[in-house]
Amino acid sequence: MPRAQIIIETPALAEVELPIVALADYEINRELNAAGSWAVSFPAPEPLAKQIKSRWRVSIMEEGRAGYLLRRGIVLDHTYRVAADGTAVVALTGMSRLYDLARQSTHQGLAFTGADIGSIANTLTGEAVTVPAGAATRKPIVTFNDESKLAALLSAIDLARYNIRETFNEDGFELVSQDNVPDSGFRFVNVEQAGPELDGAAANGMGVVAGTPTIGYDGKDVANRIIPVGADWDGKPLTLQYATTAAPYAVQVGTNPDSSSYYYLQDADSVTANNLIEMPYVRSDVKNPSNNSGTRQAAANALFAVTAGELIKRKSEVISFASLIANGNQIDALPGDRVRVQFRGVVRLDNGRTTYRDVDQDFLVVKRRDSASGGSGVRDVAFTVTAPDVPIVIPSLPNAVPIPPPPTPPRDPPKKDDNPPTPPTPGDTPPAGGGAPDQPPPPLPDPRVPTGNYQPCCAYPSADIKDGATPPPDMTCSGNFLVEWDAGVDGTGEPTYVLDVDTVATFATQTQYSTATHSQMVTGLVPGTTYYMRIESHYADTTIDYSVSITVSF
Repeated sequence: MPRAQIIIETPALAEVELPIVALADYEINRELNAAGSWAVSFPAPEPLAKQIKSRWRVSIMEEGRAGYLLRRGIVLDHTYRVAADGTAVVALTGMSRLYDLARQSTHQGLAFTGADIGSIANTLTGEAVTVPAGAATRKPIVTFNDESKLAALLSAIDLARYNIRETFNEDGFELVSQDNVPDSGFRFVNVEQAGPELDGAAANGMGVVAGTPTIGYDGKDVANRIIPVGADWDGKPLTLQYATTAAPYAVQVGTNPDSSSYYYLQDADSVTANNLIEMPYVRSDVKNPSNNSGTRQAAANALFAVTAGELIKRKSEVISFASLIANGNQIDALPGDRVRVQFRGVVRLDNGRTTYRDVDQDFLVVKRRDSASGGSGVRDVAFTVTAPDVPIVIPSLPNAVPIPPPPTPPRDPPKKDDNPPTPPTPGDTPPAGGGAPDQPPPPLPDPRVPTGNYQPCCAYPSADIKDGATPPPDMTCSGNFLVEWDAGVDGTGEPTYVLDVDTVATFATQTQYSTATHSQMVTGLVPGTTYYMRIESHYADTTIDYSVSITVSF
């Protein structure tokens, strides 16, 4: 059961430190550029339990862990109960401190004309915000009128190309770069990929993926040509005409129907992949403050920076990867950090279906959830990470070519007989059953023969490859092949199956896979090679010999 120091802070800033207590349960959510939610239950002296009110602040420092699990969270809902042993248990829920900024106004005419982004952030949050090196040189020129302080803060830091997050530290707000995303040093991997380093995974920079992660694909906001408009000193549109920045995109010029020019940024690769998708982009917060060529150029370059950042985010569908990390309480990665995901296995899609994915890509952490429940002492940490242009193998739909059924195995040729039977003469009585006199009955099918579903790891689930068929080129990937078969019924109890795979029909150099299920992912297969496969069943009271072998050609 996690133990923690609880600090209660009243609106008058009076602090009450409770003795270290065992938390009944908690859930702390941190999000990038947004207020996170939290909930916690813990025993407290009954007088204090009754006094806690909404808008009070709560800080939590977990025993044995540096920094704050929660720093000055805002209480929005509170209840307490008396347990059977007479202990008062407090249950609190609330939001992080950014929640308050969404309910505070800038009022009219809050202007920043020469302050660096750190000073602007300090003014809007009312706290000392930690900033990265180089922040002192970024001085967006902004004016806010009757906006929430949170909206003003997000607008200002976006102009300076930063994100904001809440950390484990005393000074809980920190700016992190959008363009040079800090590397957490961690990679999220399968248990199988962790190998011998698993025992010290966190020390080796590994977060171990637990269970089945969820992958989502969101393409509704894709755009590959962005036409930005800011505000010039006289209220007319500010465009990229005077921008001198040329990377990562070059400013391009188009012609309006009235023969005037418009200026835009475009991602050529995305246009090729998705066709042209235009997006007007109005940034009235990007302003040229005076009729001066120098300030106009600076404002146009600021407009270029936010437009380029928007294009990078929108040029392809956003792919999210959400997973519980088994050793997450030892992982210090926060929203705004970069992590590497190296996962090969079964994932769950947003629609609930499962499929196979091979992921090896840098992702941006956008959410972290720390939790423990039921007093079990098991602390869970889950991450949600996103990235554009993740090179996951996503198959195209196969051509509508019918896949032939498995061929009928040839019968053995009839044995030569020195005394062949005499052909029946008209009027003779045919043999019982109406068949030919010496024709044997057809053999009973072996349910273990894996003819039901040969499925390449990256094919759509409806695309079955039958025995002996060659899959189209766009239905294979990564040398992996999912083999499935039906259960045998020849022994007592649940069997263990052994799948033999070989490139030799005699299985002289076979690779064996043992499983208690009716499927097996076979890895390391080489395109252009024919493979032979067969199943053997092992029951408690008997072993059923091999099924008929089948062939699969890549």
